[in-house]
Amino acid sequence: MNRRLDLIDGGCIDFLTCEMEPMAFEGSDWDLAWIDEPIPEDRYYAILRGLMDRGGPVYFTFTPLIEPWMKEHLVDRADGVAIDVVEADTYENTSDIHGSPILSAKDIKALEDAMPEELRDARIHGRFFHLKGIVYKEFNPAMHIREFRYEAPDPVIAVLDPHDRQPHHVLWAWIDRNDCIHIDDELVMNGTVLDLKKAILLREQRNGYRMVRRLIDPNFGRKPLITTGRTVIQELARNPFPVRFGEANDDKVAGHLKVKDYLHYDPTKKIELTNSPRLFFHRTRVPQSLHSIRNYQFDEWRGKTANDRDPKEKEKQKDTHGADCIRYLCMSNPTFDLLNQVHANEPALEMAPY
Repeated sequence: MNRRLDLIDGGCIDFLTCEMEPMAFEGSDWDLAWIDEPIPEDRYYAILRGLMDRGGPVYFTFTPLIEPWMKEHLVDRADGVAIDVVEADTYENTSDIHGSPILSAKDIKALEDAMPEELRDARIHGRFFHLKGIVYKEFNPAMHIREFRYEAPDPVIAVLDPHDRQPHHVLWAWIDRNDCIHIDDELVMNGTVLDLKKAILLREQRNGYRMVRRLIDPNFGRKPLITTGRTVIQELARNPFPVRFGEANDDKVAGHLKVKDYLHYDPTKKIELTNSPRLFFHRTRVPQSLHSIRNYQFDEWRGKTANDRDPKEKEKQKDTHGADCIRYLCMSNPTFDLLNQVHANEPALEMAPY
């Protein structure tokens, strides 16, 4: 079957399908590519190579039912420059840009009601099917990811999730006068407690942060080090380079609800002071934290078979460190006035329990 359409101006259009052999995608040069519906990863990189010689762009239109690699490798890397993403809900497809009708909300609702919930998320609302157990469905990159700059002397909180076999995860957030949380920077590193302390202090100094609180995962913070017998919190507070942390609240159920509350807004209404999220992420400086909250999932099903399935209220233990730090942060209920008041009354406030 001929897969090429020759045009009268000398150009051509190649038509490829994923039913073809992978080698069908190799060996050509293109000016641009339009990929409709999800595509296997090997085919995508073959197309990308074909676009390289001429610097051609690639466009996707798809319903995220399969190929979960596309989320992490493409959608989650969107920066508005090299990769741009437009997420659409089927309910937004009721009319064209001129107001002419396309789909009726009544028909969309009928289709939605006929589907199980996990299919609705992908087919109606455009969420990746493999994330049907996602914890924070309220997260919307278009709303919660922003460009912003820390403005001293706004109060800053550091949150640490330390580990012995995995990288330590630290994030910093500042609180504005409307009590909104701006997650501004992160540090993901391996190393000793001494290495970690130095890195934390250097980052805070470099960013000009006015530190008013530091929180740590209480489970690991209380853990004694084999070498000294002192807890991680005690070691962090020791000279040289003392960095003092208080224990975070590790109530997971309440923490999930609290983060959801900070993320919440009504997308059907005008965004204003009374209808706006209160948790924002810097577009480029916190990639690991963003990846964690985007992909933070409950274990999928309790039942042994599909017929016995029951949603499981226990999160998957993979890439959770950023989401854990965000949960600790929100559970501290930070407000601009309270943090400034505590800072004025207690110079060594990092030692205080919260």
